[in-house]
Amino acid sequence: MSLQYEFVLHLILKEEKPNYTLAVLCSYEEASKTGNLPSLSEKLPEHPFFVDEYWQGTFGLEPNYAGFAGRFYAKLDRTHQFIVDGKDHYQDSFSMRANIHGDCYGYHLEFLEWLLPYCETEGFLGYEREEFSSRITQYFHFNGELCRLKTEENPVNLNTNREYEID
Repeated sequence: MSLQYEFVLHLILKEEKPNYTLAVLCSYEEASKTGNLPSLSEKLPEHPFFVDEYWQGTFGLEPNYAGFAGRFYAKLDRTHQFIVDGKDHYQDSFSMRANIHGDCYGYHLEFLEWLLPYCETEGFLGYEREEFSSRITQYFHFNGELCRLKTEENPVNLNTNREYEID
């Protein structure tokens, strides 16, 4: 049996982006509600992430998985920001908490690489955590590049400063 990974992501999208960007993210949101694989009625974007069907099955969005507490989801939100010269301006944000099966590990990074050109968020984007580990890998967006930070420290009690060994 392969390892499972928890993947959490939250980002704000640029105002100018191709329509298919929202269509892909909407398909993940719909999949998280229905339990079906995401699908698109329009042509897939030209990017390595979409070359085969793994784009559909990379993120497990089933309601529950026993290895991780809580619910998996994908959510695309649009909020009205302001009006300039009679034109409405909106901000789109995307949030996801998904399960990644070990056989699909790495495709979530291709997904992030595809999404980065349309990402307005600079700095922290999210994290991943292996099923049987307390250590996380954090993901960041700096100057158009995807960066990661692996957690190496042990937890420290906030009251006593006692360090706890993990893993």
